[in-house]
Amino acid sequence: MSKRNHILNAVAIAVIFIAGACIRLIPWDNFVTSTGIYFLEADNYEHFRKVRVLLEQFPSIPDHDFYMGFPIGTGNIWAPLTDFSFAVIIKLLSLLPSINGDIAYILAVLPPFVGTLAVIPLYLWCKETFGCKAALIASIIFILLPAHIFTTVVGRPDNELFEPIWAGITFCLYALSASEAEKGEPSGKRLVVLSALAGLSAAVSLLYWRGAVIWWSILGLYSVAMVFGYSFKDGKRWVGFFISGAVAFFTMAFVIAFVLVFNPFSLKGGTEFNVVSWFHVITALLAVASLGALALAVYLKKERSAGLGKAAVAGIALLSAVIIIFAFVAPSFFKGITEGLGVVGGGNKWTSTIAQYKPLLFANGRFGIKEPLVFSTIFLFISPIALFSLSRQWRRASAASLFFVFAGWTLLAVTLINGRYENVYTLIVAGAGGVFLSSVGGLIEARVDGAKGRAAGTSAIVALVIVGLLPSVSFYKGLPHTGPFLIQGDLEDTLFWIRDNTSATSNYLYPQEKPEYGVLAQWEFGGWIEAMAKRPSVATVMGTETHGMKESAGFYLATDEREFLKIIDDNGVKYFILSKTLADLPEYAAIIGEDPTGYVNRKVLPDGSETIETGQRFFDLLTTSLYLNDGQRAASPIPFRSVPGVRLVYESNGQSDFKGLPQEVKKYKVFERVKGAIVKGAARPGEPVAMAGLVMTNTGRKFFVTGDTSADSEGVFYLSFFYPNVDMRAGKTGIVSGYVVQVGKKKYDLQVSEKDILEGNVILFGK
Repeated sequence: MSKRNHILNAVAIAVIFIAGACIRLIPWDNFVTSTGIYFLEADNYEHFRKVRVLLEQFPSIPDHDFYMGFPIGTGNIWAPLTDFSFAVIIKLLSLLPSINGDIAYILAVLPPFVGTLAVIPLYLWCKETFGCKAALIASIIFILLPAHIFTTVVGRPDNELFEPIWAGITFCLYALSASEAEKGEPSGKRLVVLSALAGLSAAVSLLYWRGAVIWWSILGLYSVAMVFGYSFKDGKRWVGFFISGAVAFFTMAFVIAFVLVFNPFSLKGGTEFNVVSWFHVITALLAVASLGALALAVYLKKERSAGLGKAAVAGIALLSAVIIIFAFVAPSFFKGITEGLGVVGGGNKWTSTIAQYKPLLFANGRFGIKEPLVFSTIFLFISPIALFSLSRQWRRASAASLFFVFAGWTLLAVTLINGRYENVYTLIVAGAGGVFLSSVGGLIEARVDGAKGRAAGTSAIVALVIVGLLPSVSFYKGLPHTGPFLIQGDLEDTLFWIRDNTSATSNYLYPQEKPEYGVLAQWEFGGWIEAMAKRPSVATVMGTETHGMKESAGFYLATDEREFLKIIDDNGVKYFILSKTLADLPEYAAIIGEDPTGYVNRKVLPDGSETIETGQRFFDLLTTSLYLNDGQRAASPIPFRSVPGVRLVYESNGQSDFKGLPQEVKKYKVFERVKGAIVKGAARPGEPVAMAGLVMTNTGRKFFVTGDTSADSEGVFYLSFFYPNVDMRAGKTGIVSGYVVQVGKKKYDLQVSEKDILEGNVILFGK
């Protein structure tokens, strides 16, 4: 290719990159607003908090985080390079005089520019494999794929925007390495360098996302297949593929071991499946051993004329010896394999509750292609056709082309099992689309001579790109309206109320030091609680991988008062947020190994949509009584139980969409764990005693609190009070005027202070 063409292609890629970034900036006004900077999802707020912590302690990285999974906290199980990369970029950008150093602003703006960088390794990979024309078409398709736009849109700082970048770099380098191996010159330095770079890239990928083990497996299985395939042919090309795979995996093992030994990211280590651990070092070394065992067998058969059986036994013996050594040295490694398969393959109880981790064509529990069509366009379904066509040419295909096919089929299979990998599969969707459209354009050009043929071919490609993207019209129309998920409005007000009206916890930017208390809510709220309310969260976006998820599930499903309060107290919870959690209850039950039936009834309507109705067990839950009836006892029309030891302190203005109840229910409610004031009084033995008070909430809604008991044999009674008398003008939640205590037939007025309730004071009450 001439220098001029190189320059033109570079300019074309630059234009495609700029166009891609601009598309992802379209919903700018929804995230960068006059009232503040917003992020798309709760996970992004978790990244925001962690980046703030890193910038505060830079270049040190805290080895523990009590704000996540309080009160136990969480080690660095999060992919470390994502937030560290954000922190470094912000540090560098802050040096520029035109940048004001607003962390939230920079973090919101970065994703479109960083994420679209993936188009560069995609172009280079496709160029090496299929040529410039197919590579340029693939690049254009890639920047237009909704599945990639959504993960790299403005306001979405997340590890997902790095995943296609490093997958693309790894695949491109390994394709170049395979091309070198195919030349039959295994002693070439270029082969070793490219293989080592591919291994380095694969290792770095793991520091951005643990799911990178998928392309580790692609590289390993492809190398084994090529060594095995070329063992039946003349020449020593099999040696080249052995060197390619062995060098790549040895580099992976070395890099990860280096990271673990010097531990700059304060990682947990161990030998179980984790973000980065010795598990991955052993995995890489086992890949080297597998390739070595196969190479030994091939060498004995081809070079030493050994029999097939003898060669196979030698190879198996070598691999078995290595496995036995690791079985003794690191027995938990093999447990890590099943753990990893559970997370990667979708068998994990927690991740299986997340729609993103469900099978691509069954994301809603039943077969459907509408959503995959919208997010990955018609090119999603063209990709297996293109892969099949390329597979049929395997006898004359180049090593790079075979690698693309192998990677494509593997990623397709994994994506169908676990939709989380659709993000990386966009590389294959775009690449396969580029090959397909390039072939169609080439056929048309071949039938029409000269400039007319080129024009006709180009026109056909443009038309087919438009047709391929038609199922995504609704996505493109909705892109300008894409905004922060759930956070704006009632939830934001709730979190800011906690931040501004509850006692601040310490060590916010030094979370390795333990703060005073935690806040409990659904696990999805973890990032919001930590970043916006600036309080430690018990349940977090890391789910069952850290403390809090099972505890949260037990909290929501508790039916016993002592069990309920024990979960709160054991986890240092001072406040908890309740909202509509009806649909999540069966999943919570599955997580803690309980029967998930009876909480909800799902019905499919004639139009195919699904509705959820309450089951009988739903009304047995203490959280149901608190959310729907403020924890107050009621007999009809729906029986509710009283829940002592907690009080409502805040509720949002917005209404819950919970239907079929006579009382008003707000969307979000904040409750506080309190000791409660104890009123001790005297009455005739057995005489009934009751109390009542009218509570007014911060929104002006009113409800009654009641309680009753009777004097014991010694004429003593005790009543618990959890709401204080407050000045209604302050907008607080509390008792209007005062309580009325009735002893027998006599009624008395009673004032209870906030101090008495918080300290659990005993108030003496005379006859």
